[in-house]
Amino acid sequence: TSAVGTSSFTLNASVHRPATDTLLAQATTVYVKFDEAKGSKAALDPHEKESLQQGAPDVIVDASGLRV
Repeated sequence: TSAVGTSSFTLNASVHRPATDTLLAQATTVYVKFDEAKGSKAALDPHEKESLQQGAPDVIVDASGLRV
């Protein structure tokens, strides 16, 4: 998680070639919490914000979705 706001958070991802660690692609995605009943964005609750701020340091996920 690179940023956490009142109702949104930003995640960054990168894809590397395993053999050489060559960077192949990068992506940044902004997610906004949405209240369907109200039809508008909603505030992240304290637990969500804390979890997002802690992030998942040093977690690497391979192409199969397994932690390595």
